[in-house]
Amino acid sequence: MRDRPPVRAWGLGGRQVRTEQPKWGNISTMLGILGRMASYTGLAITWNQAINSPLRLAPKEYSWDAEPPVMPDAEGRYPVAMPGITRFV
Repeated sequence: MRDRPPVRAWGLGGRQVRTEQPKWGNISTMLGILGRMASYTGLAITWNQAINSPLRLAPKEYSWDAEPPVMPDAEGRYPVAMPGITRFV
């Protein structure tokens, strides 16, 4: 039973947490953020540009009464990212 690939992969999970393997999760998350930046702006974003960007996706404050990072306009519509118009931060 230990030789079945899914069972073996699951068994390696603990070892991955104790070694360098978590960096794969970090890299894939950053790659997703980089893709979001590129698709929102319509620009070719390099890894270094994305890493060094001052863009912060986390809220400034975590509380129930915190101000949302994006508010609707007077007509109740939220801003939408548009490639070529949305600025790269």
